[in-house]
Amino acid sequence: MRSCLDVLRDIRDNGTVKGNRTCVGTKYVFSKNFRCDLREGFPLLTTKKINPLRVIGELFGFLRGATTVQEFQELGSNIWDAWGLEDDYYRIVQLPVTEYATKLAEHKGITKDEAIAELAKVEQTFAEWQAEMDAVIAKVSNNEIVGETEEQTMMLCSEATNEVMVKKPKTVVEYLKDQGVDIFVKDIIYPQGYLGPIYGQQWSSWETSKGDVINQLKRVSQQLQNQPLSRRIIWTGWNPEFVPADKYDMIPNTNRPVNNSSDNVQASIMDGKQALPPCHLMTILDVDVDNEKQESILNMHVIMRSTDVPVGLPFTIASYAFLMEMIAKDFGFIAGVLSIDMTNCHIYEDQLDLVAGQLERLPTTLPTFKMPEGIRFDDPSTLTRENVDRMVDAIEGYAPQAFIKFPVAV
Repeated sequence: MRSCLDVLRDIRDNGTVKGNRTCVGTKYVFSKNFRCDLREGFPLLTTKKINPLRVIGELFGFLRGATTVQEFQELGSNIWDAWGLEDDYYRIVQLPVTEYATKLAEHKGITKDEAIAELAKVEQTFAEWQAEMDAVIAKVSNNEIVGETEEQTMMLCSEATNEVMVKKPKTVVEYLKDQGVDIFVKDIIYPQGYLGPIYGQQWSSWETSKGDVINQLKRVSQQLQNQPLSRRIIWTGWNPEFVPADKYDMIPNTNRPVNNSSDNVQASIMDGKQALPPCHLMTILDVDVDNEKQESILNMHVIMRSTDVPVGLPFTIASYAFLMEMIAKDFGFIAGVLSIDMTNCHIYEDQLDLVAGQLERLPTTLPTFKMPEGIRFDDPSTLTRENVDRMVDAIEGYAPQAFIKFPVAV
């Protein structure tokens, strides 16, 4: 894992200061590559502890198409906790008329037939009044109410109208309100904890302009099965339709201004966009055939938009390494080279002291990992919390140095 530490060291020593969407400055370098060979050991960073439960839980969430904080938590990962919708995003709507009797029956403890009969009387009474009112209006319109003078005519018309108006009965809606029956409900648009259509939804449920849905993971599986030497075995999470605006002025449907990056995340989700624009842009698989050994080697290339190197890079390396092992197991390949190209590589200024401490530590021997049976990257039914634990238990010889709690910019 020296390559990962080399990236950290280069940013610390040679990076330039650059602003960003958060209120925390960064040191950054443009374009770095991480590369490792899984045949030489499983790439879990050893100069600080990486929690494989959180890594695999997030990976399973992506592969299952998870779009809420709760789904990731159920799989053992709290990585997305800070970016979910803080409260339900809803609108108030009126129940359909067909549900009024049911609500009244529940409220009064009567049968639905009794409630229907009760509301029918209310409707009949209102209909009779409406007919009387329509008759008076017709007389006024047809000049059938006439006084000796124009002023007297206007007065007689007004008296005739008011005489009926004061007898106006309650409408069904007004009657239900008087009875204490609430026919207005919350229509949840997005639930608390929603993250928007993030990675997993794009990987497995990419919506097209024709209204179809593309499961990129299924397509990758079919390509590996039928055309493993193809140069087009690719999936992406960057869907321009769902990429949020860089900066919102107001949170949608509220009078609340966007004051910081956390507010901007909330505005993005309410606008139907992703909580954050994807950092992982594209994944490309390459199968290399070793004719001499009669082996097929699975290599993976990941292209990243932005990388928080102290926190995100070790996590990303482990996540894609686990995914490589899953895919290799499914198709009888051997997991080979993992290559990650990063565009904006940065260290937040409040991480620099901790980075210096980590760089003083010496890497130790990498652990080994043997992929358990029966877990498929393209079969959500196998991506369970139980199988997360099975994969964690399959890691052997991981003896990292102490955990370092780096601050994370939201």
